[in-house]
Amino acid sequence: LNGLWKFNWVKHPDERPRDFHQPTCDVSQWDEIPVPANWQLHGHGTPIYTNIVHPFKVNAPRVMDEPPAEYTSYQQRNPVGSYRTTFDIPSQWEGRQIFLHFDGIKSAAYVWVNGQKVGYSQGSMTPAEFNVTAYVKPGKNVLAVAVYRWSDGSYLEDQDMWRLSGIYRDVTLFATPDVHVRDFFVTSDLDVDFKHAHMNTQVTVRNYGDKTMEGAEVEITLLDAQGRTVSRARTSRPLTLTPGTEVIRDVGMWIKAPRLWTAETPELYTVLVTLMDPVGQVTEVERCQFGFRDIEIRAGALLVNGQVVKLKGVNRHEHDPDTGRWISESRMIQDIRLMKQFNINCVRTSHYPNHPQWYELCDQYGLYLVDEANVESHGTSYGKENIPGSDPLWRRAVEDRMERMVHRDKNHPSVIMWSLGNEAGRGRNFVHMVEVAERIDTSRPFHYRQMNAAGDTDSATYVPYKVLLEHAKKKPNRPYFLEEYAHAMGNSLGVLQAYWDIIEAHPNLIGAAIWDWVDQGLRKPIPGGQTGQWFYAYGGDYGDQPTDENFCINGLVNPDRQPNPHIWEVKKVYQYIKIKAVDAAKGVFTIDNRYDFTPLNAFQVTWELTEDGMLLQSGTLPRLDTQPKVTCRVTIPFKAPLLKAGRDYHLKVTFGLAQETRWAPQGHVVAWEQFALPFDTPQANPVDVAAMPPLKVTEDAAHCVITGQDFSTGFDKALGTLTSYRSRGQPLLAGPLVPNFVRHTTDNDHGAKWEKQMQPWALATAKRTVKSFTVKPVSAQQVNVDVVFDLPMGQTTFTTHYQILGRGDIKVEAILDPRARRGQAMQLGTYAQKNMPGDQRRSGGASGKKTALPYLTRIGMQLEMSNAFDHMSWLGRGPQENYWDRSGGYAVGQYEGRVADLAFDYIRPQECANRTDVRWAAWTAPNGTGLLVVADPLLSVSAWPYGMADIDRETVRHPHEIPAGKTMTVNIDGIQMGVGGRNSWGARTDPEYLLPADHPYEYRFTLRPYAKKMGSLNEAARD
Repeated sequence: LNGLWKFNWVKHPDERPRDFHQPTCDVSQWDEIPVPANWQLHGHGTPIYTNIVHPFKVNAPRVMDEPPAEYTSYQQRNPVGSYRTTFDIPSQWEGRQIFLHFDGIKSAAYVWVNGQKVGYSQGSMTPAEFNVTAYVKPGKNVLAVAVYRWSDGSYLEDQDMWRLSGIYRDVTLFATPDVHVRDFFVTSDLDVDFKHAHMNTQVTVRNYGDKTMEGAEVEITLLDAQGRTVSRARTSRPLTLTPGTEVIRDVGMWIKAPRLWTAETPELYTVLVTLMDPVGQVTEVERCQFGFRDIEIRAGALLVNGQVVKLKGVNRHEHDPDTGRWISESRMIQDIRLMKQFNINCVRTSHYPNHPQWYELCDQYGLYLVDEANVESHGTSYGKENIPGSDPLWRRAVEDRMERMVHRDKNHPSVIMWSLGNEAGRGRNFVHMVEVAERIDTSRPFHYRQMNAAGDTDSATYVPYKVLLEHAKKKPNRPYFLEEYAHAMGNSLGVLQAYWDIIEAHPNLIGAAIWDWVDQGLRKPIPGGQTGQWFYAYGGDYGDQPTDENFCINGLVNPDRQPNPHIWEVKKVYQYIKIKAVDAAKGVFTIDNRYDFTPLNAFQVTWELTEDGMLLQSGTLPRLDTQPKVTCRVTIPFKAPLLKAGRDYHLKVTFGLAQETRWAPQGHVVAWEQFALPFDTPQANPVDVAAMPPLKVTEDAAHCVITGQDFSTGFDKALGTLTSYRSRGQPLLAGPLVPNFVRHTTDNDHGAKWEKQMQPWALATAKRTVKSFTVKPVSAQQVNVDVVFDLPMGQTTFTTHYQILGRGDIKVEAILDPRARRGQAMQLGTYAQKNMPGDQRRSGGASGKKTALPYLTRIGMQLEMSNAFDHMSWLGRGPQENYWDRSGGYAVGQYEGRVADLAFDYIRPQECANRTDVRWAAWTAPNGTGLLVVADPLLSVSAWPYGMADIDRETVRHPHEIPAGKTMTVNIDGIQMGVGGRNSWGARTDPEYLLPADHPYEYRFTLRPYAKKMGSLNEAARD
């Protein structure tokens, strides 16, 4: 019955049309609305985003009390949507039972057919089905539905999501014979070797008619993927059904060597349930997909078909930027394909049963599901025994939600665990939920984080990885599922690898699910913008109150499913193939196949040897037959290259799909590793400064200008900054080179109140004073300029040593001494980002102790350039942005792109665009000229098409509000603090990725004009 329905919306139940359900009521002047849909996205009422606080006045079970005046519900107390449509009953349905099925209505609904009340439903995430046989008539019929935005059931639906309403899932009308297969449940038991299986089908047949049926039979047929009959069996004795009764029969059969279902090998069969009358006439056939698989918890580990499995998970809200809670099949397939392409094998249906088709697709494509009941009372019950608690008044409500979910989803092999809900406190009612579920299904474990004792697993949310390790050791025989971790809000997801190093080392740590899959932004026209211009709205953008603003923007992908930068780290951490060097210089490596059911012959193994990111050699290994959970040794047959001074050599080993699959094309990369090869590379020859052209120094009280052949540099003595850098008359700078010790606030920074840490450094930098400015000609070809700044932060100093060389280079050494203490500075060349396996590891970070001065968020310098130089190239990690604690998923190579494209547009603007382990970076104009920055040895580098001051968290809430920059900003950093990611509401970046202001920091780089005649950028940088 999907399509356009007549629709009326009112703010208050007292204003609703009272007789609209009567066929005689004229609704011709009403608006039309598509079904399924959320009415707020079609101009009726207001979308509300709130995480915890209920959008109405809390006084359970009431929802109509007066809320605060600023609440949206103050004016829109409890909106009611009245729906009308018509349908025809085909003549061939005469004498049959007719059912009306709603897959989802939010929050509660009354239903009428032809003016007669059919029933009521709440519990908005599972179906409501009505037998309407007694209410319909041949020909045209009138269906009316009154939907209330809030009901007492809303106290159990306080999920962290947009609060949207309406008939948002499919509506179906169907007919059955009087004697009907009302339900069936297919299960299988595998033998001890997981080779053969006994399949049982429990069939429930009900007689809805007024006549007794004697001698009916049920036949079960199992078909393979090609539609061939595998086995067939019937009920052992005929069925007798008197009117209004039902019988339950079990039909069993032994299946020899079935193909087993797993997320890696989603082998499906079809089960046909055929009902025959006493003379053998087929009266009804029901069907379902079925997968043979076994779920077991043994010694704390989760086993699928006898193999220990790790759940590499993500939480997923149902969300579409245009349709809200209605999700199309194509969007579901897009989600599944992306998840599998990024090595995700498990989805927690947070925090409610999803659309029924989602489960069918997960069966087909292969994903493990933790199916979660629609029970969350976060706003009233988090950590408490309240609603539902142990209150008998709430018992049946939560039992009903659990029962409906289990009945609906029990035949799906993808569902491997039942969850009792989310953040609803504790109490006896959760035990009752398990009890009602176990009356239906005993083949799956149960999970509930706020009352672990009610389920079969322990769980937690957002714990530090060290706490995870403690639990693994404390309860080795109790499975532990980290149901939410790695809060992916904005620029986030640091230290992900640390979690999985621990999870993979302990069998009882069965997995973890990232929060969450998709940014819950809604597409909204830009106010005053041109037609077709839009942005992603979050809480508050519709004037909705209460709201938690952009706390709904936590996704690995954006609302349109374009990958966010941090998902590449997820793919790398979640990959199943681990490659380790035995003797990298000789090409000897071990390959650990951590797939559970997939041998390595499913993949093509290729390798590349690069010099400074440029390909030297490549090849393909013979197909490997290594079985799951087995490690092999291989030798990569590269030849030792002719080593060039100062160059970096890397070997990258890649595993790609040998054949196309449903979820990815042939060649899709599932795993890779990159190794810095420990060759004895010769050192670069010292630069012959004496052979360079001479320099001229022009100096007055305010300025110092140093001129050479085809270039000049200028310093402002009062400001102590490099203000001018020209090559062949072309200005390379549009603003001075200045120190910078802060960054734009990330969502994690904001949650941890890092603004308080950053503000003193920002003010101190702005108020810096020049302590000394010294110009020292070293030779005719070299002039040194030394500048010492005092920063009003204790006795902090910032020193820049410039060496201007005759060929146009400016060598820069920057030293921040937070306490101006004596002693050697810790060089960031041995401090900064952790590198790939095989590279020199660096140490550093915070000890966790308190410091006299606030922590720093970056140690760097910043300059502005004309937008003409908007093509950025670099040798370092990429291509996506990466950070100190989120760098493993980004290989070292040569990359390029436009500055505007490389500065990622987070839905709420924040720190972005950083690249780590940079050897050199360049910004060039279309004619090939530009500025080259060469690291000594490594830098973090970023560029934005706007200024540092152009992003203010309170005034610039969306990308389209960033003012168009007249210049672009270039950041040349020794290091930037990690982005963190344990949570976004207080957790700081892990100590080892902090920058305490308790010791000096030093780093070095060279500025160099670039022109095409110098050769490639890499040649120019390595000269």
